[in-house]
Amino acid sequence: MTNDKEKERQHMRDVHDLEQSSTFVIDNFPRLWYGLYRRCVEEGFNEAQAMALVKVYINTTLGIGRYLGEVDD
Repeated sequence: MTNDKEKERQHMRDVHDLEQSSTFVIDNFPRLWYGLYRRCVEEGFNEAQAMALVKVYINTTLGIGRYLGEVDD
């Protein structure tokens, strides 16, 4: 019985950790991506180029770890 209670506690901790991670991603990633986009434009890239760079960044960091070509819109 104690083992079941410990498993349930661990499950609850895992759920809590997942929720915290999700909150971090939701709160910070869009800000990071928009900042990257804005900075690319400030550095002289046009808007389409800046967006393409952001897509590559997202694909390589959150995707499968490598860029495979065109990123679908």
